[in-house]
Amino acid sequence: MKARIPQHREFIINFPDTVDQAKANEGWAKLQQIVEDYKKSHNGASVYAPTFIEDCEPEVKKLQDVGIIINYNPEYKETDTEA
Repeated sequence: MKARIPQHREFIINFPDTVDQAKANEGWAKLQQIVEDYKKSHNGASVYAPTFIEDCEPEVKKLQDVGIIINYNPEYKETDTEA
């Protein structure tokens, strides 16, 4: 079986090696909370919603402003899945 997933954008998120592990864990927890808040405020919408990145970008930038260093780069991915 072959399933085609339409082109979508993904957040590629990582923490620089210089970031303390505790700070990185805090950052991941806050990022997960952003996703959960998004789902609640958008009636359970998926992270694959067309405006997910635009809707969440201000919250991610706020984390950067308070010193949680996150490198992120929204980029397009084309995916073919075979099963």
